[in-house]
Amino acid sequence: MKPSQTKYRLGWGTAQNHHSKVWFTLTEEALGEVFYPDLASPRFRRLQWTVADGSIPLQSAAQQVEPVEEHSLAFRQLLMDTDRRLRVNQTVITDPLRQSLALRVQPNLPSASPGDLHLSLQLTGNNHRLRIDSIGGRQALILQEKEGAVTVVASTVPLGSPVQVTEAGILSIPIHPGKEDGFTLVLSFGETEAKAVEEAEGTLRCPWPELLESYNRDWQLYCRKLNSLEGWAPPLYYQSLMLFRALEDKKEPGSFRAGFPEDAADSSVQTLIPLLTAFWAAGELQTPKRALKYLLSRRQQADGGFLPPSTAGNPSSPEETACIIQLAWQLEAVRLFEKGIRSAADSLVKSGGTTPPETGIAALICAADLAESRGDKSSARRYRETADRWLKQQILQAPESFKVEELIRHVRMGVRPARDPLVRTALEKNPSFGQPGTENGQRLISIGERAHYELLLDRDVTSYLSAIETLAEKWGLLPETEQGGTLPDLAAHAEYVRLLVSQSWGTPCDLAPVVAERYANHPPATS
Repeated sequence: MKPSQTKYRLGWGTAQNHHSKVWFTLTEEALGEVFYPDLASPRFRRLQWTVADGSIPLQSAAQQVEPVEEHSLAFRQLLMDTDRRLRVNQTVITDPLRQSLALRVQPNLPSASPGDLHLSLQLTGNNHRLRIDSIGGRQALILQEKEGAVTVVASTVPLGSPVQVTEAGILSIPIHPGKEDGFTLVLSFGETEAKAVEEAEGTLRCPWPELLESYNRDWQLYCRKLNSLEGWAPPLYYQSLMLFRALEDKKEPGSFRAGFPEDAADSSVQTLIPLLTAFWAAGELQTPKRALKYLLSRRQQADGGFLPPSTAGNPSSPEETACIIQLAWQLEAVRLFEKGIRSAADSLVKSGGTTPPETGIAALICAADLAESRGDKSSARRYRETADRWLKQQILQAPESFKVEELIRHVRMGVRPARDPLVRTALEKNPSFGQPGTENGQRLISIGERAHYELLLDRDVTSYLSAIETLAEKWGLLPETEQGGTLPDLAAHAEYVRLLVSQSWGTPCDLAPVVAERYANHPPATS
């Protein structure tokens, strides 16, 4: 069953390096967007195969999209018409050495003539000049944008004619597969026609098995560097981390997108922080370190605070600022204290607090620890005194005002003990919070929050992990809720990775011990 949602992807991929700046997404219509040279620049919105006169679409379904191998973002899709008579098997990768999307296409069209396979490409704009030319002895289609990159579409089998462009910007290209078992199709990019042609020729010269092996090998080497949880890490753990890794912008390393919405090239820190802490929990430190340096250099304001993307001129966001401080503490970025973290903490102090309040309190305790490591005892004392005051004013003075999910979050952040009677009473009134399989379904984030709370009570959380993994078996990726929603939901994937690591550690991996030691382990009086 397809989940009900507005943002729906079956996955995405790119080469595991910063050289190849091509990305693809997967949908039920085969391929979704193709990006080059960054994640803010979609060149095509859809790549689809049709047969006959171009009127019979071949489409996939969630259960017909699968990884080619474990520990790789190469995907195989089975595409069929509605009668399931006409089939195309398609394997999708990018060339790790070049600016090319590469597809291995194996058609099975028993009722169609050799010329009845059509490639349908939805262009992202109307300012294209196109012509058919010859490259390396092969016929190719060259698309020149009025302002921007050049695209070369070429194949190991002949392209047909006529090439047509509809009023809706759909480019239709006949393909003649002949009697070949399969053929390779490339979409290659360059800032000039000569460069795009060079990329296409290079990719087509490379035998498909070598292309696929090189792409897979790079991702598999990356996965070997991750914490394997003593060999118990399941495929979903690696798949989640690879999906996160593929969202880093290669033109500006350290910049990330939290998925592929149409309207944003960069993500807020609050959205990004779960992904970065998942990397950190998995023992992959280089990616979050690049992100931290990017944020400090590109998003820090004159007052020391931070802003979400596309909000220039607005006041700094205390929540964004607090998240960056906590990330710096996790990464033990002591040397960056004088290069941005101190001014961020000072900005947070001046802000008067965050929403939710536990975020700012935990961030200041982390900032105090970093300050003390640099010998700045004065700042450390000021941060701790401010955090103590906020705890008293914003959490302890009105305990009955918090919802159960807020209380659980206090525990997760270390500002409230797990065995606080207030939390126990709230759960007695709302026992279904975070429990899988309840009547209205649960957000996977809520399941993870409840599981982390149970872990702090020394209880087994295997059932929570199993409930999340069952949803991945159903749809191939993790949705936002048990009933569907955004797919894949990266916050759910990040929570899953962190819960898996937390189970391995026996304690929440993202609970800062310096915060828990000050508050949860030695709770202050409520009056």
